Amino acid sequence: MTIACLDLPALPLQLVWRREPAWRSHPVVVIDEDRPQGTVLWACERARGAGVLAGQRYAHALGLCVGLRARVVPAEQIEAATVELRAMLHRLSPRVEPGEPGTLWLDGDGLERIFPDAGERRGEAWGHAIAHAIEAIGLRGAVVVGFSRFATYAIARAMRDGILILQSDADERARASRVPLARLDIDPKLRDALARLGVTSIGEMVRLPAAASSNASAARRIASISSQPTSAGIHSSRSRRPKRPMNARSSTTKTTMSSA
Repeated sequence: MTIACLDLPALPLQLVWRREPAWRSHPVVVIDEDRPQGTVLWACERARGAGVLAGQRYAHALGLCVGLRARVVPAEQIEAATVELRAMLHRLSPRVEPGEPGTLWLDGDGLERIFPDAGERRGEAWGHAIAHAIEAIGLRGAVVVGFSRFATYAIARAMRDGILILQSDADERARASRVPLARLDIDPKLRDALARLGVTSIGEMVRLPAAASSNASAARRIASISSQPTSAGIHSSRSRRPKRPMNARSSTTKTTMSSA
């Protein structure tokens, strides 16, 4: 089964930039409430360069960064953007399933005649169509066309931007194994415990001996999805993703982001 993972890093920041294009040249943060004691949720690279980090108080961030811009992005706005994304992506696939905000999977089975490839790279025309559609609505991210949900997601999170067409299960597994755990939404305590064992990538986590630590079994459960065979496809991962099944017509979809 061919699937594509679309990952839009720091979606709330991107929504701010879409409303305020001139802010792309300024340090920008997303905060939970517009008051001095509000908390920074996302910070762009310019803001991070001045020492602003997620979790800081807004007043402290203002003291660190001259010219800092801030916006509150309510959950309703993120939900509306997700609905917009799904509606747009349904033009490119009959089945679109959201994960966390900004991450979606598309089913590519049977689309070869709709998106014919000029060369030997199967899925290339489809992947570029997805990327162009995202760009047309003022967003940016990574598109990875491959064979399994977790591997395409991990690779997309590591890429952050661009298009990658994987040609085989072996290629997909090799690339996914090199993805740093820091790129994934893994519990910080587990991530730090693994780092103390010298485990910093998905491949190292998959190979972690069962008796290495009290965290090993949890780590292996997280990693096991990356080694699913192609036939497992997008459906067999439901227990590891949102419980809502993939529906061709349903309408529902902390990090840093470099400014364009």
